[in-house]
Amino acid sequence: MKQRRPAKRKPNGKASTEARLLRLRKRMDLLDQRIARLLLTRLALSLSIIAEKSTLDRPVHDPKREREVLANLTKGLNPSGTPARLLTTVYREIFRQTVESAKTGKLRRG
Repeated sequence: MKQRRPAKRKPNGKASTEARLLRLRKRMDLLDQRIARLLLTRLALSLSIIAEKSTLDRPVHDPKREREVLANLTKGLNPSGTPARLLTTVYREIFRQTVESAKTGKLRRG
C-alpha cells in the first residue's frame, strides 16, 4: 500500500501570502485611480452635454437617457443580479451628482 506524502508547503507561506495581498492591493489602488480619472472625465463631458442642452432649452435631467445608459450597461446581465444592481446603483449616483453639479457648479461632498 502506498503511503501518502504530506502536501508540500511553500517556504514562508504567510510571508508570500502577505506579498501577494500587497501586490493585489497595489493593483486595486491603480485601478481606483484610473476609475477616478474616468469619472472626472465623464463628469466634464456630462457638463458639456448639459451646456449644449441648455441652448436647445432641454431640461438638465433626462430620465429616458438615464434608462438607456443603464440598459446599455446591464445588457446581458441578470437584472436582479449583483453586477447589474451594483452598476445601476453606482450610475444612479453618478447621474444625481452630475445634475447636482450642473445646478450648483460644484460637486457635493458626501
